[in-house]
Amino acid sequence: MELNELMKMLGIDSPDEFEYFENFADIVESEEEIPVEALADLFRQTDPESVAEVIGQYFDDIMNAVTHEYVSIYALLDTLRNVLASLIMNDDEDEEGIERFAEELSRFHEWYSFDSAVEVTEYGSDTPAIMTVKDAITMLRIGRLDNEDHKADFSQATDYEIDDYILDLASQSRDRVIDDPEEDYLENGYVYDNLN
Repeated sequence: MELNELMKMLGIDSPDEFEYFENFADIVESEEEIPVEALADLFRQTDPESVAEVIGQYFDDIMNAVTHEYVSIYALLDTLRNVLASLIMNDDEDEEGIERFAEELSRFHEWYSFDSAVEVTEYGSDTPAIMTVKDAITMLRIGRLDNEDHKADFSQATDYEIDDYILDLASQSRDRVIDDPEEDYLENGYVYDNLN
């Protein structure tokens, strides 16, 4: 998949149109593997603030589905949100920033939609089904809408390693933004607490 094919999948004509919740969802929920190179080509031409904002919106949405009932997966998703939002905002000061962001986004996509394993027991059933984090969150959301208390065991899915260097970059980006009185990204949902 190359950049033109990726944009076609996203329903956009140019990278600068990547600014909506649905654009990010289409990437991380895609059933197709997306090469890191295509992601990097796309995000080199997007507005970092717009991308950081939709990252925040997407993670807020999926974290609302797990809430604090599932502490480990909630904390992991919060960390991943921080990392991705900080990396995209860091691109202008790091020549390799976009490549790092694309690599981490690709890793998240593969884990979220392909490689993770969650045991989900549907309401009224005693037999758990194995599904991805993406599908487990969808099941929990549907269960709440239908007033059916599905149960999920995310313990096998939380073994997600994030390089210390990436965490440090994200932490530095967060601290720099907080210290900048002209850029209130915390107010706008671009950078989040609990990185460590």
